Amino acid sequence: MFSELLHVKKQVLVRLQIFCVYVMFLHFVFGNKEKEEERGECVHRLVLQMV
Repeated sequence: MFSELLHVKKQVLVRLQIFCVYVMFLHFVFGNKEKEEERGECVHRLVLQMV
């Protein structure tokens, strides 16, 4: 049970990382200022989850 939960959390983290990279890529391509806040928040959340 616990290992299954851990596996699901890992999958979610990987998907979140892919999403963050995608958001950063979009930000880089379009230079969208509105996304900067969102991206910073996403990266911050990702770092918190890794710790």
